[in-house]
Amino acid sequence: MLNKKIFIPKKYQKYGEIDEEEVIRRTNAYELQLKGQTIANLQYNKMELEEATEFAEFLRADRTITVADLRWNVICSAGVIQIANALWRNKSLLTLNVDSNVIGPDGARALGNLLRKNKTLTCLTLGINIIQAEGGVDIGEALERNKTLKELNLFHVELMPDGCHAIGRGLRVHPALTSLNIFDNNVGPCGAKDIANALRKNNTLKWLNIGSNNIGWFGSKDIADMLKVNTSLTYLDISANYMGSEGMKYISEGLALNKTLLEVDMTSNSTPFEGVECFADMLTYNTTIEKFDMTYCDVNDEGAYKIARAIRVNPTLTEVTLGGNNISPDGCREIALALKENPRTLTKLWGIPLGPFAELVFRLNPLYLHECNEVILKCYVDEVFEKSEEHIAAMWTQH
Repeated sequence: MLNKKIFIPKKYQKYGEIDEEEVIRRTNAYELQLKGQTIANLQYNKMELEEATEFAEFLRADRTITVADLRWNVICSAGVIQIANALWRNKSLLTLNVDSNVIGPDGARALGNLLRKNKTLTCLTLGINIIQAEGGVDIGEALERNKTLKELNLFHVELMPDGCHAIGRGLRVHPALTSLNIFDNNVGPCGAKDIANALRKNNTLKWLNIGSNNIGWFGSKDIADMLKVNTSLTYLDISANYMGSEGMKYISEGLALNKTLLEVDMTSNSTPFEGVECFADMLTYNTTIEKFDMTYCDVNDEGAYKIARAIRVNPTLTEVTLGGNNISPDGCREIALALKENPRTLTKLWGIPLGPFAELVFRLNPLYLHECNEVILKCYVDEVFEKSEEHIAAMWTQH
């Protein structure tokens, strides 16, 4: 539903007598009531300094907006400084998203100063803003004093190792943060070590994305050692990190001792067979992981056989993604046979062209038949051959 106190930048008020809904349609500027939140949606509006200043004045007087979505504008550091200053007095805003603007290090410093004093903001997103290491240091130092932030998104902001070091230092002592996204910041092995060391002490963070940071096998070892002792993480994204076989072995060793992680994303880590084998062996006795993604990890038939063996005996897996790998029809057949033998928990398989075995798998495994018909209809099952049920059954028997 629309809020009568809607904020519309002055440059859009030229529409004059056009009714409010038409202005909203043309400008994409509106407030929306959703699930108890009042959302100011101002994304994709080409907002610059003038409009950001107007919005800051609006925030100073407003007591209703809880979410400000300012993504994909051209708000500069001066505009963010105005908004941050307004939020020193605003007590209602819980979420601020300035993803994909041009706030720079100075804007990050203003938001860091805000975090030092603000006691209501729980979610801050600065993704795709080049705040660099300098801005990362300001945000990290602010975390050491902030007590209320729960979600921090710093993806693709060029943190580099120095910025990540500050974030890790803040994470070590922050009492409330549950989600941290530092995807694509080139933090390297040193940054991975800083985050890992922080998570040896921190027991609140549940969701971590450290993907695409070039941590290599060396950084993987630090993450793995952290996993052995951490008791809070439930989601980990370490995709596209050039871990190789050695890094995968370390991560598998860490997961073998971890008791809380439910979902692991290892997409785009080229992994020779030895690494896949270690991961599959870990899955045979792991009793907590529910979902894993090994898309584009160079898994071949040997790796597929090992994963199939794990699927047969694992009691907790519900979703497996293996798209973009080098698995032949023989490897797919092995996965299909494993699915037949484990009807207990696994209900979603993405990225495997089961081909002529697909129909039989879904027919013999009630959970698949009930929950995963959409896999055949719209996802990654590439080939479902039109064959008679007798023909498919005969093929299954032969193999």
